[in-house]
Amino acid sequence: MDLKTGTYYAAGSMYARSYRVIANQNSRVCIKIVNGPANPYEGFQHITLSSVSSSGGNLLVDATGEEISINSNPELVRPEGTFHFGTGARSGVWQHTKDDFDPDDAIDECLSSTGKYEKTMQGNFVTGLVPRQKEGHLIAQDPNSEINVRTVPGTSFDSPHYGIVGDEVTLIESEREVDSNHIWYKVKFIGSGAEGWIRSDFIEFDP
Repeated sequence: MDLKTGTYYAAGSMYARSYRVIANQNSRVCIKIVNGPANPYEGFQHITLSSVSSSGGNLLVDATGEEISINSNPELVRPEGTFHFGTGARSGVWQHTKDDFDPDDAIDECLSSTGKYEKTMQGNFVTGLVPRQKEGHLIAQDPNSEINVRTVPGTSFDSPHYGIVGDEVTLIESEREVDSNHIWYKVKFIGSGAEGWIRSDFIEFDP
């Protein structure tokens, strides 16, 4: 199956808090379908984890029966690393944006299982639309503080690097942590280009 492992977004999907993850390992393919609430409302993401099967030359999501089309129309030239997926308002061309994805035990479980795998779950509570290219800088009570940058929104997740007070960042998206009700921002550091999640009380956005 010619599906590249990684995270995929479609046009406008970032604002809808929706994305797709493809995991391709040892000829076993699984997909994580994350659909956000209808814009611009707050609500929980809906997540479907599923194995992907090949049937008659087509790739099918076992949990939903939807087809993943890598290039079903030979007259349509799509960039490398794209696929068409979904129906109705959720359909679109999904573009590969990065080779990896956030750690996910359910994807590992799907990859290690045999036969069809189907699982649905409630995702994070998200806060609707986020203005694109909103810029700000890191703040803290102690001007010498090192501010953790997390791989996933939440203090229990890994912090592979840190920022310092005054570092300039661009907002990518936001999520509300269900257990603590904290708002987390995914940001890109303007200087280094690094990305990660920082709790909202450590960021001040420019007016």
